[in-house]
Amino acid sequence: MTFRPNLKALAIAASLLLGTAVSSHARSINWGSAVDDTLLYSAGGSLGDDVVFQLGSFGTGFTPDASNMSQWLPNWKVFDQAAAPASSGWNSAEGLFSSTATLNSDGTSTYLSPYTFAEGEQAYIWAFKVDQTLANGGEWALVTNDSSDG
Repeated sequence: MTFRPNLKALAIAASLLLGTAVSSHARSINWGSAVDDTLLYSAGGSLGDDVVFQLGSFGTGFTPDASNMSQWLPNWKVFDQAAAPASSGWNSAEGLFSSTATLNSDGTSTYLSPYTFAEGEQAYIWAFKVDQTLANGGEWALVTNDSSDG
């Protein structure tokens, strides 16, 4: 899956997640793609309704890379999700995804997730086709921002 998101939008979501995880009040985090993003399957062609986008973290102490892909799912903490149909955040006809979740004052998300997010966790968007395995025609894209984009 080729996923070339507008990293400014991701940077905003990530900075909110990283910088305000445990604060005295809740904060809404709006995240998603931008009009000029390019979202394609690895063989080309626009992404379909079978793709799910999740905003989350691997916590502290784990950095995902090609050498530890088998450990991504066990370490993944979902903050929010966008999926088809468009009313759930993924509009495949337009090629846009977006969602909003609240980071509660206790570090948890309003998404159906039992995870607590600590200040300093790196935010990622994990897009996947079929499921979060690479079996049965699955595809992944994992994107994040880094300190070079401000």
